Amino acid sequence: MQVPVLIAFGLTASGLLTLLLVLAVFFYKRLLSKINLQSQLISNLQDDVAALCESRVRLGMQVSDVMEITDILQKRQDQLEMQEPKQSSYRYALKMAKDGAAAQDLADDCGIALGEAELVLLASQMQQ
Repeated sequence: MQVPVLIAFGLTASGLLTLLLVLAVFFYKRLLSKINLQSQLISNLQDDVAALCESRVRLGMQVSDVMEITDILQKRQDQLEMQEPKQSSYRYALKMAKDGAAAQDLADDCGIALGEAELVLLASQMQQ
């Protein structure tokens, strides 16, 4: 009677091992599928990061160019302000004089001396 018990036990153990093997293959395939999906996601993220880095470099170069142009324009504006600060004041004063402003108003509004404002009024009257 021991032989049939051993055979039954052997068949049961064999069945269990087969079941475990089938389960192991099932879980292996499932994990492999998840690993492939994660690998694809990582690859996509790496592509996105590379694109962002490239965009940042381009943006940095554009900002640098804009700053360079801004510096050039600021220097030009400073030069222009240094070259003709009084000329623009006198032009404005002459316009005000033609519009009938008084000498004191010219001096106050244009930042020129009262004597200069009187000369601008005289020049305006001579032109008319």
